[in-house]
Amino acid sequence: MLKNLIQDLNAVYRENLLDYEELLEEMGYFKNKLSGDRTQNNINNVFDRDESPSRTSPLKIEQSFEHELIRFSALRDVLFKKLRGRSEKINELQKRIGVELGSTSFQVADLKPHLEETAYNELLFLIEALNTKMNEVLQLDDYIIPRLKMELEAVKLELHRIQGAKRTKNAYENQGQREARFIDKIK
Repeated sequence: MLKNLIQDLNAVYRENLLDYEELLEEMGYFKNKLSGDRTQNNINNVFDRDESPSRTSPLKIEQSFEHELIRFSALRDVLFKKLRGRSEKINELQKRIGVELGSTSFQVADLKPHLEETAYNELLFLIEALNTKMNEVLQLDDYIIPRLKMELEAVKLELHRIQGAKRTKNAYENQGQREARFIDKIK
């Protein structure tokens, strides 16, 4: 029974490891997208409407970035939902293993006398690999999240600048065409 529980736990850990690797791959791609394609020049020219054929439209660049961000966010949400669901399964398996061992809590060291050396080492390897992947995700989060906040602030500033310019322009323009009136000069 204990051996089956450990095998189930290892299987869940392997699934988590694969999901973390997929997440890290996407986060690395998105990090490169943030640092490579997105320059301050692109941010400042977000609303520049130069449609000359020799230049890629910044609006198209922004839309492309928006689609990438939405795709990245959706993938991240799906993976984290999977990981949260498996976390509950891991907790349940750890409780059952603890009960099998006659302990109130799950300790990996308590498993050593009950497992073969290879099974024990595999479990340790998976736990260490998961911790490493989680730390890598956190490090990339520390890089990506402030960059996204900076991008958002830059877009907000540009939007406020454009709205201010538009209000100024509207203040000095005619409020519309004047209506033609008939003047009767016979009277």
